[in-house]
Amino acid sequence: MGVLSTFKATLFDRDGKSDPLYVCTGCGCFFERQRQVCPECGAYTFRRTD
Repeated sequence: MGVLSTFKATLFDRDGKSDPLYVCTGCGCFFERQRQVCPECGAYTFRRTD
């Protein structure tokens, strides 16, 4: 699955969940809750996807 397909699946195929996703602005990883530090790249900045 390509990056764009993964992105779309993460945003739009959420099985009815209404909670926002958070995306790391450093590496683009998605999380269901906001974090202080990204475990993948160590960045400190996150953005809501909604």
